[in-house]
Order: sequence, then structure tokens, then C-alpha cells
Amino acid sequence: MDADNYYNINFDVSEEDNELIRQIATRAHAMNPDIGELMYRLDIRIVHANGLPLRLADLLAADDMNFAHDVGGICRNMDKTTGRLGNFVPRFAVPAPLVPFRLEGVNVMPFGPDSLPNPHIAIVFTEQEWDAFQGPIMEAWASQNHITQPSAPSE
Repeated sequence: MDADNYYNINFDVSEEDNELIRQIATRAHAMNPDIGELMYRLDIRIVHANGLPLRLADLLAADDMNFAHDVGGICRNMDKTTGRLGNFVPRFAVPAPLVPFRLEGVNVMPFGPDSLPNPHIAIVFTEQEWDAFQGPIMEAWASQNHITQPSAPSE
């Protein structure tokens, strides 16, 4: 086990992301000086680098209410040992592609706020609905929500 990183948390972000995180932390600290700027920087960086990338430029440009919602939610909900947020989903998280799946013969589509997958919410389909949804309806819905399916691996 790495003594310098006891919890095995990733801190790696690009220089551009690091600068945006610094600006976000400075703004957050100006809004709530009770929390140190370094704490804001660490929390946002850890969440961004450990499985829930954020749209940092959009977060920085957000109005005060949405900015405070996301930064405050990150600081309150992040598990300091894993860098994960649990059930909190920031408004400025990068949307993950929704991937339909079958679970014990039931067709399921994960669904959550702002088109983010949420393991606690799902839409269940009959076979006929599933077939229809997988066709033109799925394409239209995905296009409307700016969701792209992962491309097939090239051979």
C-alpha cells in the first residue's frame, strides 16, 4: 500500500482542469469563507478525478444558486476515503451514456436527474416497448438529450 496515498485516491487532472478548479475554489471561498480555499480545491479535484468528471468551465460560469448547489453538495457528500459522492449528483457532472440492460429477463434503462444514470431509479419495459425503444424512439431520445452511445471497438 502506498503510504502517501493511503486511501488510493486519484489526484491526477490536466493543467487546464487544475486552473479551472483553482478558480472554482477561489469563487467558492469568496461565497463561504468558513471553508478554506484548499479544502474546496481538494474536494472538487478528488471528485473530478475519481469517477465523476465535472463540466468545470460550466460550473465556474454558473449562477450563484447552481454553483453553490454543486460545490456545497460535493463538499457535504464526498466520501473522503473513496472520492465518491454517494447519491448526490452535481448539476454540472459530465453526463454518462445511458446503456439499457437486461436483468433477470426484465428490460431496464437506468435513469436519473439530467439524464445521468442512477442505480436507484429505472424504467422497466415490456418486450414490445423494449423493441420500439431500441429503434427510432431511442435514437430520437438520445439525440434530444445529447447522449451518444459508445462506438463499437474497431477491429
